[in-house]
Amino acid sequence: MKAQAAMLGLEGRIDWQGAKAQDAVIAQYRRADLFVLPCRTARDGDRDGLPNVLMEAQSQGLACLSTRAAAVAELIEDGVTGTLVDPEDPAALARALESLLRDPARRAALGAAGAARVRRDFGSDSGIDRLHDRFTTSNRQSSFMPFGGCCALHGG
Repeated sequence: MKAQAAMLGLEGRIDWQGAKAQDAVIAQYRRADLFVLPCRTARDGDRDGLPNVLMEAQSQGLACLSTRAAAVAELIEDGVTGTLVDPEDPAALARALESLLRDPARRAALGAAGAARVRRDFGSDSGIDRLHDRFTTSNRQSSFMPFGGCCALHGG
């Protein structure tokens, strides 16, 4: 990527950060205006599932722009909690990027909605609540039954 940036004359406009500690990453999110992650499927079929960096950025109230690749659309609802474009469409990505850069109020609204969604649907409290509901005695669908000194879960 550094060679490509140099070939395009962009090396003076890019600060290659490298690996950072979590607190430094969070600080970068908090200073940023927008997080862009154009996911795509590699030629060999490799792809991200649901990139953690998108959830991290949204957790800090940062508007996100990504692509409809893999499971990204399970996190980002286009126009509501972020912006999505089709993968392999650099023109659409550029248009969406320009639109978001020109509209700070929209970025703020998307960032706030994304943060609320991450906390509501992906936070530890909601996960614990779902587990509690699944394994309480009020849920007659499942029960724990002793099996050889440990427990096995059986559907009922």
